[in-house]
Amino acid sequence: MTTPVQSVIKKISQVILKVPQKISFHVTLLIISTGRKNYADMARSNGISYTQAYVRKENVEESLSESVDFLHSIIKSRSTRSNPGYLIIDFTMLPKPFSEKIDNVTYDFDGVGKRVSKGLSLAFVFWSDGTVMVPFDFTFWLSQKDAGELYKKKTEIVQELVQLARDKGIPFNEVRLDGAFASEELMKFFLNAGIHFTIKIPCNRVIVSKHGSFQLKEHPQLKMNRNQKFKTIHASYKGLNLYFTAEKRNGKKGKKEVVFIVSDLIRTPKMHIKAYKKRWPCEKYFRTSKQSIGLSHNQSTNYNKQKFHIFAAMIAFTVLHLIQIDQKKKSVEEVLKVIRLQKQWSILSKYIDLETTFMD
Repeated sequence: MTTPVQSVIKKISQVILKVPQKISFHVTLLIISTGRKNYADMARSNGISYTQAYVRKENVEESLSESVDFLHSIIKSRSTRSNPGYLIIDFTMLPKPFSEKIDNVTYDFDGVGKRVSKGLSLAFVFWSDGTVMVPFDFTFWLSQKDAGELYKKKTEIVQELVQLARDKGIPFNEVRLDGAFASEELMKFFLNAGIHFTIKIPCNRVIVSKHGSFQLKEHPQLKMNRNQKFKTIHASYKGLNLYFTAEKRNGKKGKKEVVFIVSDLIRTPKMHIKAYKKRWPCEKYFRTSKQSIGLSHNQSTNYNKQKFHIFAAMIAFTVLHLIQIDQKKKSVEEVLKVIRLQKQWSILSKYIDLETTFMD
């Protein structure tokens, strides 16, 4: 008897096998290669020629289209009426310190190095049903100096990605964001569009309730007793009627800290906190994709080839994540270790067509 999980996996597997060979081949190279994920190193580590690993310009546009369709099909195969899923949007920096000719290179704050760096500043949008997380689209952000009259704030980029997801028929019922996006402009956009949201909000924002006007950190209704861990109140921010949750948690070096969450949804305090914490897997995606899948390794000066490499890394992560769930592994890294060190290609064959010359 086929279980619901096996049924989903089977359906996903059938979708992956329809991906064109060149996409499957490049994604497989990203997964099994232990060194850098450029053409030369991937060819060398897998005993194939550079020509086999190389992606030609004339093939890229079609490959990009197929990559997008593939990721969308994964989402639509998992979404249900009772659980349409939610979106997570966050930015990350791919360092390109020595780049001279790569398109869209800019200067932005790098959260890893804790300083402004030169590279590709990318906004990723993820879909999740609470179990599987799929990175399905991204766009570039440029500083005002580099973009000129075409400059867009990051909050505008978020709006565009959400609207694009809607236009492409991606199912979701909520957007969850980090504290950098707790702006009046963005919250108004969501409310006017009928989109639910859950966002971390800085403690110095001023809200108004029947008790008066206070910063979140000073609001008497959000003060907690010694044993309390969370509280939610209904108040207004910039004239917007919303729900504000305070959570007491362990911060750095074991010190207690209080963080705040804003949402338009009626939930218990515990459910507000749980909903926001579901945003965390995107941070794991950034770490794994950069450290193990080679998200930032491509040095091509061709715009479409850069995009295809990023999409291929997104697909590689998605495939590994699905295997992690299917095999009940603790992490994507554990799956990679089994595949790379033990060379268990059969694990991949359920998701990717492995009929390639270097697998013989």
